[in-house]
Amino acid sequence: MRASSYRLYFYPDKVVCTYGIIAKNEEQFRMTTIVGVSLQYSVWGRLFNYGNVLVDIVGKWGVNTMGIKRPRELKQYLESCIARQNAQNIQQFITN
Repeated sequence: MRASSYRLYFYPDKVVCTYGIIAKNEEQFRMTTIVGVSLQYSVWGRLFNYGNVLVDIVGKWGVNTMGIKRPRELKQYLESCIARQNAQNIQQFITN
């Protein structure tokens, strides 16, 4: 039997994954390393507004949420955070 705890935290500048029961692990990904966000819905998921959000990260396996409520809102939030981070990086590049 394998037990684990897995949590995802979404912030404007990063995604934090924590997992493990006895030994705790944490991984952080900057929004600038995210290359794509996609959705997966089942028939029931479309009817009851839940699904999976798949986050593709450069050089790593993706971060996947499973069966969350309002997945489209999470996707829109992540895409707006990515756009904001990219705009800040471009502005810093231009001003330096």
